[in-house]
Amino acid sequence: SSEWRSIKPDYEHAAVTSFLAAIKPGDTVWDIGAHIGLYTILAARKVGKGGTIVAWEPAPKSFEQMARHLALNGLDEQCRLIGEVVNDGLQSQVTFELEGGVDNGIDNRIGYEHPNKPWGTQITVPARSIDDWAARMERIPDVIKMDIEGAEISALRGGRRLLTGEFGKRPRILLSVHPAYIEEYGLSSQDLIRQTGELRYRPVAFDGSPGDLTQFGELWLEPT
Repeated sequence: SSEWRSIKPDYEHAAVTSFLAAIKPGDTVWDIGAHIGLYTILAARKVGKGGTIVAWEPAPKSFEQMARHLALNGLDEQCRLIGEVVNDGLQSQVTFELEGGVDNGIDNRIGYEHPNKPWGTQITVPARSIDDWAARMERIPDVIKMDIEGAEISALRGGRRLLTGEFGKRPRILLSVHPAYIEEYGLSSQDLIRQTGELRYRPVAFDGSPGDLTQFGELWLEPT
């Protein structure tokens, strides 16, 4: 089907343009929260045969569609796909919620304590931290794209060793910020600001101005 062989050039134009500008041929890119692989396929094309893409997507249907998308574009050999959650490493498996029971919904995310009842179908998936994966991989990332619907503080917390330089070069991070979802985990934008500061990263907007971690949207976290 042709819809899996292309992506419109204006899709999230600012974020995509900045993301691709940050990647060089031969780079290693991690896509945490890859959904159906739109950023994954763009990154795979940019890094070329000498590069490596690792993509995490815990929702089974989205994972299947991502794998098909890459295969149709002839990019599957340079991409490693992992059907797990990236977290702080304190739990080896977590509850993952599928938006309204839709397996490939864009708001699928790690479960949290609800005041009434779950808002979607719940599944149990394996979970490991960024640092755990960095220790296992032959190559650490040059760029990380992270879009995990409010669980970004947990993932960043679990990447302390990589992000402070213990494994080598510190990666740039294209982060999708979800202030409302962060609050559902009992945290706040101030916790995200504190976490990035502790890791010695600063938020930067696509135009180079200071980024705002209290607003919904995408921005860069740059190592300082």
